[in-house]
Amino acid sequence: AGALRALERDAGHLASTSSSSSSSSSRRREVPCVLMDRSDRALPYEVVWEEQKRLVESKCRELDRADRCARQDVLLVQHEPVYTLGAGSTAENLLL
Repeated sequence: AGALRALERDAGHLASTSSSSSSSSSRRREVPCVLMDRSDRALPYEVVWEEQKRLVESKCRELDRADRCARQDVLLVQHEPVYTLGAGSTAENLLL
């Protein structure tokens, strides 16, 4: 929890413009874009993964209430090295 609070404290902010279309016309409106820059240090993978899941859950709740999100979020991270295997992988795919 302390690491996530530190991540939020380090967040930077940007503004972005995106376009919005309707069936009859196209108009532009400003949509804030929040850049959360965590790239200054490698963080534990679990901390980064939890932050990503929290952002997705927040967006899902927002979309339940409205047809679009009020802002865009960009999470720029550097996490510690991890090994990943595809869904069809088995232990035999590891070269030990």
